[in-house]
Amino acid sequence: MIKAKLNAGVSGHFTFKTTNIKTGVEKVIAEFPNLILNAGLERMGSGTYLDFCRVGNGSSPPTVAQTQLDSVVASTNTEQANTIGAQTSAPYYGWRRKTFRFAAGSATGNLSEVGV
Repeated sequence: MIKAKLNAGVSGHFTFKTTNIKTGVEKVIAEFPNLILNAGLERMGSGTYLDFCRVGNGSSPPTVAQTQLDSVVASTNTEQANTIGAQTSAPYYGWRRKTFRFAAGSATGNLSEVGV
C-alpha cells in the first residue's frame, strides 16, 4: 500500500467591476481575498454553493462563525459567466470563477461586505 499526504485548501477572491451601460466599458474598482466561513465550507460539502451573491454595508469584523451579512444592500442570482479550470503542473490546483450581475443601480453606495 502506498501512503501519501494530501494537502487541500480553499480560498476566495473577489473582483468588483462597474460597467457603463451605454458604452459597455468595464472598470475594475476593487480586488481582494475574502474569508471563507464555516457555513460556506459546509455548503461546499453539500454540493450546492455559489448560487447567490449579496453585498452590504455592515461594519462588524468578519468571523468564520457568521451566517449572513450585517446589512444587505443588494442580492442577485443572475449568473453572467461560470468557468472552471485546473493547473496541470505543479503546483496543482483547480479553480472556479462565477460572474454575477446586479441590476443597474441596485448595488450602489459604500459597500463594505460581500458574500456568496
